[in-house]
Amino acid sequence: MPQVAWSHSRIRTLKTCMRRYYYHYFLADNGWMESASPERRKAYLLKKLSGLPLWTGDIVHTIIEHVIHGLRTRGELVPLDKAQAHAIKLLRKGWVESTKGLGRRHPSKFLLLSEHYYGPKPSKEKCEEYKQRVLRCLHNFYHGAVMQRLRKAGPADYLTTEEFLKFRTKQGAVVSVKLDLAIRADGTAFLIDWKTGKPSAEVSEQLCAYAMYAIKAGWAKDPEGLCCCPVYLNAEDQSRAMPEVPFTWDDLGRKAGSIQKEYEELVRVEGLKNDMGHFPTCDDLNECKWCPFREICEGAMG
Repeated sequence: MPQVAWSHSRIRTLKTCMRRYYYHYFLADNGWMESASPERRKAYLLKKLSGLPLWTGDIVHTIIEHVIHGLRTRGELVPLDKAQAHAIKLLRKGWVESTKGLGRRHPSKFLLLSEHYYGPKPSKEKCEEYKQRVLRCLHNFYHGAVMQRLRKAGPADYLTTEEFLKFRTKQGAVVSVKLDLAIRADGTAFLIDWKTGKPSAEVSEQLCAYAMYAIKAGWAKDPEGLCCCPVYLNAEDQSRAMPEVPFTWDDLGRKAGSIQKEYEELVRVEGLKNDMGHFPTCDDLNECKWCPFREICEGAMG
């Protein structure tokens, strides 16, 4: 398969800001190597920056993946208190790494928060807020509808967990997806995406690509055999935290068409990766405000 593949995150980056796309996917490439130029090393460092929302969300995903692995391979459920204690340990470890700035020299090995790199440093109240969000998300995961299905599932019921998967559409586009969880229950393939933030309109497009893969992989014969759900672990009302997003053949066809056009654009810009001039900055300074590459981008200067 070609080197470039369509993914929800990749095309979103390109649509948001072409210059950011250039920094992330091209200039930062191989920036971890000692022989890399200073520009590449700097871009790689900035690419590896995280922020409190993303970092804490990643920790929730990591713990859930660990818990599911135990259920899938050993049939053992890690107690909630131990899962939360593990999360707190990861929070403390990452915080120490970031405050010491270890990621400045070894960005691939240590966490470096954008709040520490750019400032301002988050308050104790803000840190406590995110800590409680992590603990609340894990609590809701353990007491949610998906856990009820996981408790009943056997090893053969698991379709995938946190794996990068690729497929090619009929039109020829190469598509990359990463499902948080896909599991079979009661004759239905459940496609689950954990969310630790607020609901977003983008989730439907993301899940539609997952549904395309599920049909391609033979997990279901038609969209009616799928149940695609974002799970909003931080939602106050957990009774509405797992809305099903239904799809039809027409939906999948429409998505395949849009992916094809976007894939062709990704292939086109791949051929331009050696010339930053083909990647203009965006006009939205609000995007620049939170962009990890704002240190090296003139667009962020207004």
